[in-house]
Amino acid sequence: MEKISRDIFTVRHMICNWVLIVYSILAVPLLVASLYRVVIIGWQPLMIAHLLLAIGIWSVTLLRDSLPYGFRAISIVVVMTLIGAVGLWQLGLVAGGIASLVAAPAIATILLGIRGGVYAACAGFLITVAIG
Repeated sequence: MEKISRDIFTVRHMICNWVLIVYSILAVPLLVASLYRVVIIGWQPLMIAHLLLAIGIWSVTLLRDSLPYGFRAISIVVVMTLIGAVGLWQLGLVAGGIASLVAAPAIATILLGIRGGVYAACAGFLITVAIG
């Protein structure tokens, strides 16, 4: 039983690191696209949030070998939830924030287990009810 738990943790650890790397790579064109909209719609608080979240995810990715697993996993889920919440708050359903709020519990379940997934689902539900 202990070997299975160790194997699951190893797989979760690898998934967490790969998600961080993929998010860091995707953050570059997404941040450019977000900031490019300044010329069209002007400076919005959403763009500040995108910039800060990108810097946060890049920092966690660069320090991933020295940060504990729990911090990295929670960072991924929090970033997904915040992207969804800020997008929903700023641009409504057009922003696609609901997709991020729906995906966050799935990622949380994979990385943190059922309890983490339930917490992320409750947070997403509360955010949707409060904002949407």
